Amino acid sequence: MGLRKGTKKWRLIPESKKILEEYAIKLTLRQLFYQLVSRGVIENTEQNYKYLSSCLVEARLAGLLPLNALEDRVRSAAGGDSEEWDPEEYLKWRRRAFEESWRYFSLPRWKDQPNYVEVWIEKDALSTFFAQVTRRWNVLLGVCRGYTSLSFLPRLSTAWRKQHRLAVRPISSTLGILTPPARTSIAT
Repeated sequence: MGLRKGTKKWRLIPESKKILEEYAIKLTLRQLFYQLVSRGVIENTEQNYKYLSSCLVEARLAGLLPLNALEDRVRSAAGGDSEEWDPEEYLKWRRRAFEESWRYFSLPRWKDQPNYVEVWIEKDALSTFFAQVTRRWNVLLGVCRGYTSLSFLPRLSTAWRKQHRLAVRPISSTLGILTPPARTSIAT
């Protein structure tokens, strides 16, 4: 492993650990990278992003950071066997879930309102932060991950037409970073 005291990798570990401890939520590698960039610890380059990734892998394998220090929201698994359930335990669990279900019920907050609000962000790395606010007010949070895909636009258009049929004025707030390619696409 390339983790030796005094090296650049070694210096990134305490800075990364400090940032990770500042947040009540788990950060993704990209979120941590942007925090390090904004604090002047590392320059914003693809090479440095990959370097930070390898550094944190080594630090976690060496026990300097917990294995679960970062969140990975991109990879997922689906399917497989469910847990083995004792039928009686399963029924108890379902009953408790039903008894607690009232806690999760809410009326549509946007029904009969003059406006319908959505928030769209470019960076998935910011979704956890925005979701803390948008969930509270039942505001849809969309993540574009750069450009909105042509496959996604018809679905978005259908949702907006539905709001217009309900005589509601949709309001969309899009938050993103205008990089040179984005500026070009907006200008054309």
